[in-house]
Parts: sequence; structure tokens; C-alpha cells
Amino acid sequence: MALLARKSKAHPAKLSYRGHVLMDNCHDLIVVGRVTQSTGTGERDAAKEMAADLAGAHQKTLGADKTYDTKGFVAEMRRIGVTPHVAQNSARSGGSAIDGCTTRHVDYAKSINARREIEEALNP
Repeated sequence: MALLARKSKAHPAKLSYRGHVLMDNCHDLIVVGRVTQSTGTGERDAAKEMAADLAGAHQKTLGADKTYDTKGFVAEMRRIGVTPHVAQNSARSGGSAIDGCTTRHVDYAKSINARREIEEALNP
């Protein structure tokens, strides 16, 4: 069932679903896609599910924008063995959930920059 959602306060609400993708940063390939209802936490919920379903024993990272910078999301990613490369939202009350230990690595900057590829895949 589609729900009313809007992109911003400047846009009208429309019946819609949300599309989500998980992309391999090394090869710029979409590896998982999912469609969910438009809810306030739908993007984070889909990311948690897709990350938990990733196969393999290798180190996994997940790059995302600052809307994913919540203590619950970051804690869940770490619990399932995924390093959260989430853009810091220092304007959020309580500060960012991403610590300096994560942001100091070169791979963190690479993941943050690779997010542009996902946006291009979703909005050609």
C-alpha cells in the first residue's frame, strides 16, 4: 500500500514508495535493491536488512548520508559486523554517532564520495 510522502517541505505530498539500493564501491555495481513503504524510518530499516543479508566473511562497510547518523543505526551496523561510513550530522542534538576512530580512515572518505554513484543510479 502506497503512503503519502514528500521530498521536502517545498514539495507536495504524493502517494509513493521508496527505492533503496546497496552498491559495491569497488566496482560501482548495484548488488541489492529493495522497495519499501514511505515511512520516516524506511530508509534506515531497509539498509539494516540489506546489510545483514550480505554474504561473506570479509570486512563490510556501508556508506550513507547524514540522515543515517543515529545512535540506533550505527549501533546496529556495528552489531552485525558492518562498519558504518555515515556522513556526520554534527548539528543533531547530542552530536554525531560516528566517532573519530571511524572518520580518520582513508576508506571513510572514499565511501562518502562513492555515495554520489548511488544517487546517479537512482536519478539518471
